[in-house]
Amino acid sequence: MMHLKNRTFAFVATAAALLLAACANQMEPAKQAIANIESAIAAAADAPKYIPDQLAAVQTKLADLKTAFDSKDYAGVLAKAPAVLSEAQGLLGAAMLKKEAMVKAATAEWPTLSAALPGLMATVKKRADALGKSAHPPAGVDVGIGRATWWVRSGDPRRAHRGEGA
Repeated sequence: MMHLKNRTFAFVATAAALLLAACANQMEPAKQAIANIESAIAAAADAPKYIPDQLAAVQTKLADLKTAFDSKDYAGVLAKAPAVLSEAQGLLGAAMLKKEAMVKAATAEWPTLSAALPGLMATVKKRADALGKSAHPPAGVDVGIGRATWWVRSGDPRRAHRGEGA
């Protein structure tokens, strides 16, 4: 009877040791997989600016992997990590494409904006001059501040400081 208890104990102890060794063998690869995903996310520095939704999705999946790692589900981490790593590595390319598209759009829009700016500035100056000449400025308008701002922006801060108008 005592011999049977010793064998059972030896079997349980051996099984526990094997299980512990198997977990330890999976812990390092799981830790490395998480580190690789974090590196891929860090490499996509423009992702927060250009593709925040995709970045958030990958970060959520990374947080799930870290939770699984903390609960010692190393096999689960290793099973899901390749897909998350692939998504994380895709962030850099997606951010670059989005940035390129935005630069192209801004470049295409710039000629229209630059052509319209002188006319807009002339309209603002004309309106400011009309307001400066009126006997009573509209409610809520401080003509002195407007004049000072105009002279600062036009390049003569001495006149702005004295509050001189146009």
